[in-house]
Amino acid sequence: MEQESLIEIKKSKISKYQTWLYISIFLLLSIFMIYSSHIHQNVLYSGDDIQFHLSRIEGLAENLLHQKWFPKINFFFLYGMGYASPLFYCELFLYPAAFFRLIGISVTQSYILYLILINFCTFLIAYFSFKKVDSVRWKAFLFAFLYGMSSYRLSDLTERAALGELLALMFLPVAFLGIYQIVKCERGQWIWLSVGMSGLILTHVLTGLIFSIFIVCYLLLNVESLKKRSEKLISLFKAAGLTIFLTSFFIFPLLEQVMNQRFMFQEKPVTYLSDNASTVLNYLGIAFRNNGYNNLGLFVIVALVFLGSMYKKLEQVNRQLILIAAGFAFLSTDFFPHKIFDQSIFNALQFPWRFFLVVTLCVCWVFASSCDQFFSGKMTIFRFVSGVIIGVCVLTAAHGVFLPEEQREVSYDRLENIQSNHLGWGQEYVPSKLQLSQVIAEPRKIRGQADIALTDVNWGYGEVQFDYETTKESSLVLPYLYYKGYHAVDRVQDREIRVNSSSTFPGLVEIQLNGRGKIHFFYKETAIQTVSLIVSIVVWISFVTWFVLMKRS
Repeated sequence: MEQESLIEIKKSKISKYQTWLYISIFLLLSIFMIYSSHIHQNVLYSGDDIQFHLSRIEGLAENLLHQKWFPKINFFFLYGMGYASPLFYCELFLYPAAFFRLIGISVTQSYILYLILINFCTFLIAYFSFKKVDSVRWKAFLFAFLYGMSSYRLSDLTERAALGELLALMFLPVAFLGIYQIVKCERGQWIWLSVGMSGLILTHVLTGLIFSIFIVCYLLLNVESLKKRSEKLISLFKAAGLTIFLTSFFIFPLLEQVMNQRFMFQEKPVTYLSDNASTVLNYLGIAFRNNGYNNLGLFVIVALVFLGSMYKKLEQVNRQLILIAAGFAFLSTDFFPHKIFDQSIFNALQFPWRFFLVVTLCVCWVFASSCDQFFSGKMTIFRFVSGVIIGVCVLTAAHGVFLPEEQREVSYDRLENIQSNHLGWGQEYVPSKLQLSQVIAEPRKIRGQADIALTDVNWGYGEVQFDYETTKESSLVLPYLYYKGYHAVDRVQDREIRVNSSSTFPGLVEIQLNGRGKIHFFYKETAIQTVSLIVSIVVWISFVTWFVLMKRS
């Protein structure tokens, strides 16, 4: 009995050592995969959206510096005129980068540290998500390695600088764990779907939409199982309900803005799905070149073909995942008639190759789960897995060294000069009728002053104060993009003045003035923003408390 106890203690110590070894490797990999493209010689590869995300980080840091803890408008954008990116592109997971900025680290270095943190968290989350399904540690490590080092993630890190999608990739394994556990009917495990989907919605809404399509496909493949056990559907509805409450502080304020006025993304699509679907040969060429913003990667392509050829030998869940991976790979090509969805909500996805998110997740999961089924003997399996790991490391290193477009490689100092008028590729959250170029040309111009005398104009962070005098009711257009939540208070007349979107300069703020007074113009949270935030905070605290108590019991 004593000997068995000693053996168990020894096994426990080995398991802890193994876990800490893996964590150490993950940390090294987190740095290794961006060393050539972001760290070496203080030069960074300037991806497509880097200016936009650096502005988001800088704006959040400025808001926190001005004690605006949950900002709705980023006043770093547009020379202080404000852009409601936080209302449409949740900043909850951007706080670590803003914190780095607040303690004196430059915005570029804050961004790099943040990328390392995201990489590390992605490895850890992938590892523990897989381990909750399959307790074999080396398989969990293999999945985390393949998923974290995948070519599609690398393209998000470098060529695209797609920070939102990169963060969403961190939560995909958790979301899959949740739907897997629901179908498997593991009691109480539906919470992982809520956590995963909340993470997707709060980092990149489009990835949440893509994974919702995956969920539908996965449920359809398991429809017979769902019919037999009604508690599975109940768990699904529980997960959906909890997700809404956890994300209400983001969802409902977003809907409030959309219902209040039209935005660029509603008037004119940034692009069409049918215009961005590529041929299979093109995707293969990108994979062989080992670079590109839509690189599925050699490993995932070869593994998908290999696992497809072994389809009958796979377990049922893995067969389903390979089937879904193949289906999503097909959706990304021009074989699929994307034209019929150009005018639907699915066109919001913009690029068919975004389906590579699901392909990457499924292939890496199945490969890690089943790679020991194809070979006999531990040494053969070890050699095979080691060869795969070395090969992926070589591809990752080569990707960083041989990036195209050398002009994109810029020094840290140069990148510090952030362009605050860079609103992202589609400028989606700009009021629809705003003449943006005209406004940018004169960023601090107050319009419609012919009949109004203004004095003592004081510009603050996200606010302005001034004295006015007019003999008749006149309109004044202020240089702020209009969003619901702006307030104008006349301190002399002690009244609030209605704030509207301008009729003469659509998309800018307009107020009506008469007589003499002193205006204080500022942004204040709406009732929906305040209530939904309180609801989410209460639900998150209750959820975490319940989870901790359940773990202890």
